[in-house]
Amino acid sequence: MVSEYTWLRELSKVICFVPVYVDGEGGGDFTEVWMEDGTKHLVRKKINTVLKNVALFLGIDIRQQAAAWAGTARKHTCPLSLGPSITLVPVPVRRPRMRNESGTGYIVVQKFSSCARTSPEEAAQGYPSAVVFKGGQRLLSIIKFERLAARIIEGQNASKRSEEIYATLIKEPSPETAQGTYMTIKVNKDTGEIFVY
Repeated sequence: MVSEYTWLRELSKVICFVPVYVDGEGGGDFTEVWMEDGTKHLVRKKINTVLKNVALFLGIDIRQQAAAWAGTARKHTCPLSLGPSITLVPVPVRRPRMRNESGTGYIVVQKFSSCARTSPEEAAQGYPSAVVFKGGQRLLSIIKFERLAARIIEGQNASKRSEEIYATLIKEPSPETAQGTYMTIKVNKDTGEIFVY
């Protein structure tokens, strides 16, 4: 494991991924990984690369627009489920300087406590809302409070649906599905219903 990714050993303690600019020699468009204890790890890769590497580490496809929990969200607002206990919700946190840079951070919805309107000073700087995590850390956002709240709700719904799907898949086998037999699982993309044959 590359030293920049040592935090992967404690993936369950990650609360969000934030795109950041580092100025000066060796600077660029990088990613901060925020942990529950307040630690911030700098990964010298763009946020999309970091998320792809996390998904690769977990053996998951990062493209989830067709997933049962994806709902009707557009591609850039679709929550990403990285397992039954990690659902990432995209939150705009900055205005990119260049076209190929991301302005979107990703919060772990399971670590979310609330969204809040910011102070007049923060709002004047272009941050009208903030995500507050269970440990009290705050992540400022450039979208309005109402839009942020809607994204969080969508992420919570996706997380719940993802957990239901995972729970269904790991249930104890019934006598009908004894060793040596096969089971087929189908998910209706429109309704999210799970069918087991």
